[in-house]
Amino acid sequence: MSGPVRTLRALKEESKRRFRELTEGFAPITKFYFHRVWVNYSAGESPQEFGKFLHQGAITESSSQTQVRLFLSKTLVQCTAGEAERLGRDPVLLPHLNDSMLIILVLLVENPNHYECLKSCLTNYLHVVQKHILPPLLATDANPADRVALVKFLTKLIVKLPGSTRDRLLAAMTFGLSAIMQRLRTADASLDLSEIEKVLNLDQLQSSSAAAVTSKLRHQHLNRSNSSSPTSAASSSSSSSTSVDSVAASPSSAATDSQPQPQINGTKEEDPAGEPCAMVTE
Repeated sequence: MSGPVRTLRALKEESKRRFRELTEGFAPITKFYFHRVWVNYSAGESPQEFGKFLHQGAITESSSQTQVRLFLSKTLVQCTAGEAERLGRDPVLLPHLNDSMLIILVLLVENPNHYECLKSCLTNYLHVVQKHILPPLLATDANPADRVALVKFLTKLIVKLPGSTRDRLLAAMTFGLSAIMQRLRTADASLDLSEIEKVLNLDQLQSSSAAAVTSKLRHQHLNRSNSSSPTSAASSSSSSSTSVDSVAASPSSAATDSQPQPQINGTKEEDPAGEPCAMVTE
């Protein structure tokens, strides 16, 4: 039986080799998830960290700020929250995360369809802040100026949000921002968070207002439907008694059908709840 076993092992290795050749053409982020298969653990090899695998040694402590920020701005737009968090573990990359986020913001707003990508980048960034940037600032021996700098940067980020999608982006950021503000306030009661809290309070107020308007419109729609009489068509012997609402709903059938048509009660309206609400949390 040793012969067939060796043959199967050879075929397995051949399949591995071919698959490895195939993965060489994958994008670096995708290739990262396959490279662990090729690691020779018995020889003392270990998988590379996410950031280092992507830049393959091109980013070092001696790299220029421009080089690091260019790498981050190109990479973060492709990352999930977990992948962005892995980038934040790299001590070479983390100090440049704030400026890279501003670069992404400036570049993405040039695209009219920027909302989904920018929302993902912003929420991922806030996740990294909570995981890696904020904890050192909450230590008892931390420099208070560093906390102030973070607050100023977050305020700057909010100010630079594009007007066309500002409300929706703020709604998506509200959870992360609120968590960061709460932890900062607990660590340093003297910290001025008024500008960000003002934005968050306004956002919550507008969300409540939008929800109230939606509820009111839905209530009006239900009342209008209930107030329509379903027996009005049966009490009339002529199709001319068809209501204005019925004609509006189906003008061609009222004009061409010789047989009386069932009355359609009420006009067709879109449910206000189906319309996009600017302040609904994404």
